[in-house]
Amino acid sequence: MNKTIALNPDENTLSGKYDNDSIVLVKCDAADEAFSVVMPSAKNLNDVMFILKKVDDSSNAVTFSFADDETSDGATSLS
Repeated sequence: MNKTIALNPDENTLSGKYDNDSIVLVKCDAADEAFSVVMPSAKNLNDVMFILKKVDDSSNAVTFSFADDETSDGATSLS
């Protein structure tokens, strides 16, 4: 991994935390409560791959939503 970013309900943005041409491991901790992450637009990325990982064992969801008309395998959001 080139970069690891830890997200939680209080810190749930990716903006400005990674560089182009990198692989980014995004570790999401929803132990306290569920939260959402808005993914950056793919149109503004240059060779960035995000690996998304929920790191707690709670039943709280982490939802990833995508900008504009972008999807992940046809889905407009992932939980």
